Amino acid sequence: MGNGNTCQSDDPDLVRAKVAEELYWRDAACNWRDVGAAGGLMSDMFYRSSEVYPEEKLAQIKTIIDLRRPKDRESEMETRAALDEYNRTLQMDDDFFIPEHVSYRQINFVPTNPTGLAIFRAIPTSAALSSVAPWNDTELHMQMHIRDNLGFGGLYCIILEHSQDEVGQALRVFSDSANYPVLVHCIHGKDRTGLLVALVSLICGVSESQVIDDFHTSESELLAAKAQGLPRIAKYEDWQLAAPKFAMSQTISWLKEATGKSDANNAARVYATMCGLTHEERDSIQRCLLADHEEGARPNPNPDGPSQEPTTGGEVMAETQAQRLTRQLEQQRAIHEVLDGMHPGHTPVSYTHLRAHETPEHLVCRLLLEKKKKKIPIIHHPTPI
Repeated sequence: MGNGNTCQSDDPDLVRAKVAEELYWRDAACNWRDVGAAGGLMSDMFYRSSEVYPEEKLAQIKTIIDLRRPKDRESEMETRAALDEYNRTLQMDDDFFIPEHVSYRQINFVPTNPTGLAIFRAIPTSAALSSVAPWNDTELHMQMHIRDNLGFGGLYCIILEHSQDEVGQALRVFSDSANYPVLVHCIHGKDRTGLLVALVSLICGVSESQVIDDFHTSESELLAAKAQGLPRIAKYEDWQLAAPKFAMSQTISWLKEATGKSDANNAARVYATMCGLTHEERDSIQRCLLADHEEGARPNPNPDGPSQEPTTGGEVMAETQAQRLTRQLEQQRAIHEVLDGMHPGHTPVSYTHLRAHETPEHLVCRLLLEKKKKKIPIIHHPTPI
């Protein structure tokens, strides 16, 4: 995470040198890869990258999700504005150059409030204050204090906790088949991008170990680009380009703890609903990315269970009813826990006669009616003096 380069200078020779350097690397792609090909999802549908990628790569992209902060984009815009050789169509209020056919979504994963403030509060006060001192490089010093006090994993956990609206916006893009193929990027394509890629992959049933390995791959990609002298990457220290496995492992552990799920895939699915996605939107992500290329094969909608063979229409209907029943049973258990917490010591409500067609709203009403008919006494706790 950091600022992009800028072409601003009063010296025209320096500007020309900067333009020449950028043009030399205009065909370079840094940390660009097909997420589907690496993680067992559909190929050519879901890509990740740093902010460095050639224009021709966008010919195959329909939607870009840019996770950088506005000021990160502004510095890149200053650089690209000097490169008139980039014959792009101007879009998005004259602040970013992208082809006409591409839909551009700018979603800041680290808004100042509440996420930026939460990060600021999570490091020691003296360190936080020194970062904003006018004689220090605020961006670099904040990154150093995050490294020393939070680590990358700690930073990702804060983002997951405080940026759920923004994460929900990004996940919702993947629920619409009309948005594919999708490209996700930030500056390096490893922190904010790595977080979103991990969530989408886990929702689709990619194994925890595969997600961690894919995240770690960014480190070698970025260090290789630095060794080659890629301008927008070479300026960073090695630790800024690191993507240690334990950071993603720590993040997945947070997901499990926050959702109460011991399985990483289920934890990611529950977290998606915490971010505002409906069950249909969440399941649509799986449908978009899990379709098998083999004719007649059907993707397994439940990666936690055994893979399924192609089924007949009747079997599909029976399976759908079974899945609906399972969801309703889970909803009942959750409702029972809530009622139990409200009125400790009451007799459990019977859920024996579950109706397969009942919606969650109907279920809540029926349970409350059953509770009223049984005249279960409500225990009033004395108000402490």
